[in-house]
Amino acid sequence: MALFVDPLALQLIVLGVTGVLLFYHSLRAFMRVRSGGRPEHGQIWPLLLFIGIYAFLTGLWGHLVWPLPGSYNILFYDPYPIFGLLLMVFSLLLKYDSRLEYAGLASFLFGAVTVYYGYAGYAAGMTKQPSVLLALYALWGLAGMVAYPFAMLMDRLRFMPADTAAQPQKQPPARASGGIALAGRGGPLLLLLPGVIFLLAGLLALYIGANAVPGHLVNFSKWVPP
Repeated sequence: MALFVDPLALQLIVLGVTGVLLFYHSLRAFMRVRSGGRPEHGQIWPLLLFIGIYAFLTGLWGHLVWPLPGSYNILFYDPYPIFGLLLMVFSLLLKYDSRLEYAGLASFLFGAVTVYYGYAGYAAGMTKQPSVLLALYALWGLAGMVAYPFAMLMDRLRFMPADTAAQPQKQPPARASGGIALAGRGGPLLLLLPGVIFLLAGLLALYIGANAVPGHLVNFSKWVPP
């Protein structure tokens, strides 16, 4: 039964906060690798897990209940639970120090699908500003796609020393230049690039979500469940 409850403002804000968090994390990884260290994930994975659970549950709820008018439920609630699932997968892989390659590949594929959804919504003239819709989906889709090389680089930074046969088993910790050496000449910048895209996508989501809040407060001030 369609309830016509519009939770998109908060969901967009959560999406935006996620983008800013991921930018900050990639910035810290960039700075650590540039100074010769290794990326750390101990502080980010619980947040990603919490946000992923929220996105998955609210997205699944919208996917099943259809609270919005018509095909807007398809446009918004097809990708949102997948976004939550990917966040949960990445967070658990980081927690258990596992490889990110296949999660990154899935992110690439679903990112491409997200771009397609945005283009389809734009071509159908959905929302009051179809160009903004297209920009939001294109940025988040692109962010998902560049997460794949980001994941591969993270795996290289975390696992290559252990996988290199020529390396002695009891080698002391890497020197200050070890992070840059493993990442390659352009590696540190590859850590930062996805974060910049996440920041742009997050800021756009925050802008749209924040602008929707005042209208939602007025429009739903007298709404009660049917």
